Amino acid sequence: MLKSYSGAFIAWVRELPGQLGKMVCYRRDGKFYPELWICILIALLVIPAGKYCPVEYGYENGVVENTQMVLLFTGMVLCWFAKKNRAFFRLLSAFIFILILRETNFGKTVFYPDPEVPNKFLKWKDIPYAPYVDPVMILYVIAMAVYFFRKKLYLPIAGFVKDGKFPVWHFAFMAASVIAGSLVDKLCHNFVAEEMVELVFYTAFVCACWRAGIKSCPWIPDMEK
Repeated sequence: MLKSYSGAFIAWVRELPGQLGKMVCYRRDGKFYPELWICILIALLVIPAGKYCPVEYGYENGVVENTQMVLLFTGMVLCWFAKKNRAFFRLLSAFIFILILRETNFGKTVFYPDPEVPNKFLKWKDIPYAPYVDPVMILYVIAMAVYFFRKKLYLPIAGFVKDGKFPVWHFAFMAASVIAGSLVDKLCHNFVAEEMVELVFYTAFVCACWRAGIKSCPWIPDMEK
């Protein structure tokens, strides 16, 4: 049985580039959905915010990062209550929880700021729960992997590649924000602008997750019918 599964997986991997190419070329969803105006608004605010906002707005636990956290938490809830492919979106909700932990450096930036230096934090060796972070996260990821295979969540992914539609504008905003974030980091080192660009990415990502979970959305075929 394992041999048959591995053979089917290898065959699917070989077909994957061609299927992705067909999806991007022929199965595109180029509609500009209303929620994407939020991405445009935030993108337009990147330069003014970086120029005029206090630098503290871009610090860890600052205004912009706290907005990111609220947005990610909202995305986690929306994925949990998705209207189709519920098991898949609940796994995605668990993944977003990892993003939230990452943004807080697994709680370090929330609970252990340096009392003397702004935007600095205690070293891991000085944090009581530090030895448990890696083991807990390993178990968490293993649990996600078990859930993935038990619920056959490779089926929605395969369905998306084979019959789904590619969300052009959501992907474009995410890709552009990644490129812009790298440029801001290398060229001007502006904390506020960098976090604002990251906020554009998270906004496009959460909007894409929300829309993909709507019954009428054609991006991912409903495998729970």
